[in-house]
Amino acid sequence: MAKRRRKLRVGRVILLFVLLIAIIAGLVLGIKGIIGLISKDGKKDNPPIDVITNNTFSINLLDYEVYEDKNEELGFNFVVAELEFKDEKAISYDLANLITDEGYRLNDVASYQKKMNVNSYDYDSLKTSVDIVSDKKDATFKVFVPYVKASDMVILTDMQSGSSFKIDITKKKADIDTLKHVPSPSEIVTKDVDIEVSDNFISTMMTHDGESYDCSMLSVYTYKLKVRSITDGLKIDSAVFTQSSTGEKWDALDASYSSVKIENIIRKQLKAGDEYALFFEVYSNDEDKPRYEGTITLNFSDGSSAIIDATLN
Repeated sequence: MAKRRRKLRVGRVILLFVLLIAIIAGLVLGIKGIIGLISKDGKKDNPPIDVITNNTFSINLLDYEVYEDKNEELGFNFVVAELEFKDEKAISYDLANLITDEGYRLNDVASYQKKMNVNSYDYDSLKTSVDIVSDKKDATFKVFVPYVKASDMVILTDMQSGSSFKIDITKKKADIDTLKHVPSPSEIVTKDVDIEVSDNFISTMMTHDGESYDCSMLSVYTYKLKVRSITDGLKIDSAVFTQSSTGEKWDALDASYSSVKIENIIRKQLKAGDEYALFFEVYSNDEDKPRYEGTITLNFSDGSSAIIDATLN
């Protein structure tokens, strides 16, 4: 009897051991299966919403968000689509080949970008691309897809292959108001101009009418201005710094003055992306550099003006 019980116990141990091995194997396979669903960038490897193929080349629509012009400021709606480009060689694709059923080519976004910026929408926050270039054979980009008349579907066609995919714009709605940009005191944003003004610094290598200008007994406080968008032909005719405590005013140096490192913005023909500067010449020396708090008034060539908070220090 004792031998039989011993045999039964041994059999149970073996059975439990086999079951334990089976459970561990199942867990391992399950974990591998979960890992297999995760791509290199940490996202689930879900199938694309739609696909364009051309021999070895393909464009996969992975995801998208739909933004509607509910405030009627832009005159267009748009989709931000996440596209995956695949090929047997490094990715290089011209977005001019992707065209919507309303005739918009995806490489031509400058006018939409400008319209969004002047209406205080932060286009850059969309993080879309125009240059589809990568040294990899598989790369993902976000692209800007405008539309006006479509109510339920936007169709994108690859002109090289003639293949298309459809974007259902009744789904995946995003709130366009989340893109609203609230200007800081150092920004000027109107329907005609969008300019960002940096904190001041002192310029030493100055020129006047192209000749070296000695400003050793004075400090030339320099504000860098970056033009994000501007109405064609609009210029800055003049600028004035007004000290808050005393009301004292200093005119910005006129167009005959400039710096070796950055040009004067006064009377320049401006376009989006330009960087220039305003120069204010104020008495001070190395031992005495007083702080002046106040405002800068920019006077534009169309008769309008804009004011920003500013400090000379």
